[in-house]
Amino acid sequence: MSLIKNSKQTIEWIRGHQDEKMPKARLSLLAQLNFEADELANTAQEARKLEPLQHRMVRSPNNLIQVHVNNVTVTSKVKRTLRRLAKTPKLVTYIQQKAKWEEGVFETIDWGSHKSSVQNSILPDKFVTKFVHDLLPTGKRVHYYKIYYEHRCPSCFADQEDRRHLLLCGDPKRRKWKGKLLKDIRETCDRTDVSQEMLELLYNGI
Repeated sequence: MSLIKNSKQTIEWIRGHQDEKMPKARLSLLAQLNFEADELANTAQEARKLEPLQHRMVRSPNNLIQVHVNNVTVTSKVKRTLRRLAKTPKLVTYIQQKAKWEEGVFETIDWGSHKSSVQNSILPDKFVTKFVHDLLPTGKRVHYYKIYYEHRCPSCFADQEDRRHLLLCGDPKRRKWKGKLLKDIRETCDRTDVSQEMLELLYNGI
């Protein structure tokens, strides 16, 4: 570490990803070193996902500023990280209160998997968000805001069309739609090697 602090350093910009157009062996030494530095950085980032940084990093003399939160250095995506750290406590409290969860329930949820499933969905982000948070414009919800809209199910005329009824409606046309949904789920799970337990959970939930 003392070597880094005491050594003379200069900064020179090197075009990245040159290996995409030319074999690494044919690149200049600086371009090869840049490629290897990128690989090391990616390896470090992946390692941080499994074992988050818990201490301050030694600052390079060329690094004019570092950001620390709770004595831990923020090493990437500074703006996004600070925004997340500032907003997360209030957001967690809001979710717990809205869902009426007991203490500790929030920590039992795999939020990483939740985020991945939402981001990788082929459906529009707005639809996925509204479906997850029960905000779809079903009869019950639309009628709540504008009473002149029908709150009954337009297919089977059940009294209240909500998200649960949307999935469980016994009307033949909706049953056909649900059958296609379950088929798509099965095919997706087979392609992505989803466990049998998760598949059964999805089927029973729908």
